Amino acid sequence: MATTKKKTSAADISTDPRIDAYIAKAAEFAQPILNHLRALIHRAVPDAVETMKWSMPFFTHANGKVICNISAFKAHAAFGIWNAGAVEELTAAGFRSEGGMGSLGRITSKKDLPADKLLVKLLQHAAAEAGTGKAMMKRSSPKACLCRCIEEEQEGVRDLRGF
Repeated sequence: MATTKKKTSAADISTDPRIDAYIAKAAEFAQPILNHLRALIHRAVPDAVETMKWSMPFFTHANGKVICNISAFKAHAAFGIWNAGAVEELTAAGFRSEGGMGSLGRITSKKDLPADKLLVKLLQHAAAEAGTGKAMMKRSSPKACLCRCIEEEQEGVRDLRGF
């Protein structure tokens, strides 16, 4: 899908009309959240490329690696920063990702967002990491997960034998 250029006061940014449509279709409470995050992403990473993946707006590096994503649901919005250290830094700042997908969990208003300064910093780190071309969010293989579950189950059985 071709992106279009929109003139902003800071610079020319590439926007994807599918994201305009996504935001327009989102619940009324979510639209200001999504618009704010979108503008903030472009402020932090002016060359971020907008695209749709898994029916959600994503922002990628020119090499195609994901920087972040935004999404809206019936009762909340979500924002995911694809950087290994983002969740830890947000948790240290008092934000938790529990109760919803993304780095910030359930977002129901702009008040649920951290300060723009922190988000800009995290987005710039995620963009720099994406620029390396390396995988940013490592996932365990299904086999590794299964092995861990079996080990935990065996430890539980050993603990019960002590009673």
